[in-house]
Amino acid sequence: MKKANISVVEDEAIVAQEIKICLEDMGHSVVSIASRGEEAIEKAEEKRPDLMLMDIQLKGQMDGIEAADIIQSRFDIPVIFLTAYHDDDRLDRAKFTRPYGYVLKPFQERDLEIAIEMALYAAEMNARAKRAEDALRESHKMAAIATLAGGVAHEFNNALMGVTGNIDLLRMDIGNEEKVRKYSDAIMTSSHRMANLTHQLLAYACGGKYQPKALLMGDFVRDTLPIVAHTLNYNIRVETDVPKDIAAVEADPAQLQMVLVALLANSNEAIEDDGRIRITLKNEDLGEDFTEQHPGLEPGPYVYLEVEDDGKGMDEETRGKIFEPFFTTKFQGRGMGMAAVYGIVQNHNGLLRVESEPGKGTVVRLWLPAIHC
Repeated sequence: MKKANISVVEDEAIVAQEIKICLEDMGHSVVSIASRGEEAIEKAEEKRPDLMLMDIQLKGQMDGIEAADIIQSRFDIPVIFLTAYHDDDRLDRAKFTRPYGYVLKPFQERDLEIAIEMALYAAEMNARAKRAEDALRESHKMAAIATLAGGVAHEFNNALMGVTGNIDLLRMDIGNEEKVRKYSDAIMTSSHRMANLTHQLLAYACGGKYQPKALLMGDFVRDTLPIVAHTLNYNIRVETDVPKDIAAVEADPAQLQMVLVALLANSNEAIEDDGRIRITLKNEDLGEDFTEQHPGLEPGPYVYLEVEDDGKGMDEETRGKIFEPFFTTKFQGRGMGMAAVYGIVQNHNGLLRVESEPGKGTVVRLWLPAIHC
């Protein structure tokens, strides 16, 4: 049976201690004991237990049913009711809190053990289903945005070809007339910038790997860092943990370089004073426990890339938008960097995850399928 951290909510001190001893005999840890509903909510927030055993009749203004409703809605902690009383009204009220069990006192130890085991299993299944539902919803949202981005990029690219083509014809007609050449050069420069934007949009829209080949990831990171190093602030220290035995991946070098450059650029912008960026590579075997939580991934060997900075970090709302095209945390800017990164990683059958908190920096984790070469 899975061992758990459990909170006990019982207003009779002797009974609470008996339940604690019973739980510890089963191998569980009792992380808190509360006697009132208000106290139970405080303990739930502080301890975040795996499960709460809640007596319905409690001292104070709040009973166990009301406390359980608040605890499950705020913290999503499963609750098993323990009660010496059984009546239809109380049972009907308890149902609305979606309890994970309902055990009558006095109970047999085995009955409680079974109730706990079933509750923990149900909670784990619910958590997996929620993760899968969230991942599916996010996938549908990003797919819709990618379709729109791809359509815009193709139409924009077609119009842009007309602009650049006519500029070339204009140059042929005007020869070396300096004033007109000055303005046509400015138009062409802007056209090249817009063309680069369409390439990023197409990368986000999973528009193809272009020229995939086997890349030794250790060599790739070591070769790319000198190219981007001059763009980083002088007060930022770059650390690397790149072992020699890192596996290869099948990837387009130009697109993968765009990924690493974008991640380093974001870290660079997030560090306002002195700071550190750390790049880590390692080989990982992902099992079904991991891949079933991330639809689209297959179990097997992967190369793991991590870029960590100690910059200003992001709040949850910002973190939820960083993969959307044109979203940016800067006052000005296209905001295509992380959107393109997301599309490239998806197109290479990989996984991208970002963890960040305000004032605690950002960690970008990336997995790409490994190959033998």
